[in-house]
Amino acid sequence: MNIRRILNYAAAAVTVTALVLFGASPVSAYPNWQTYKSNSNWDCGITSLTRVSDNVVFQTCWVITPDKTKGQVVLVVSNRGTKDVVLRQGHVWSDELEWGVGYVCNEYTLAGGQARACFGKTREFEGCGVYVGRGALYANSLDVDYTLGAPYAFNGPCP
Repeated sequence: MNIRRILNYAAAAVTVTALVLFGASPVSAYPNWQTYKSNSNWDCGITSLTRVSDNVVFQTCWVITPDKTKGQVVLVVSNRGTKDVVLRQGHVWSDELEWGVGYVCNEYTLAGGQARACFGKTREFEGCGVYVGRGALYANSLDVDYTLGAPYAFNGPCP
């Protein structure tokens, strides 16, 4: 009986260790709001004001892989004010990559001076054409605000 209990504890410890070590990959960012640092692989649309406050702005961006064959849509929200804002939900999608379904980030309290991003999953671009990233934000008790990312033109082989 003691050996079985020891083996169960060991199995649980291995599982927890694996989750801690391998659970922080970029794909695991979904469905949580994440800190971020943009670089030259980011292509963002215009920064838009929200209805919450002129101090809370948001934009939709593309993060493109260096080989330019894959991308993900990201909704970025910045609180430039001093009052907390409740991000009830963030939604990112591209009709061309996710058929309009996209990804949702759960509720998060954005403190004054903070910025967070809601990352969609990385998808492969197919064919040729223009991909449009979209973002939606539900904040505080207000209805939805929308933002568009800069269109991304993928120059792959046309069918």
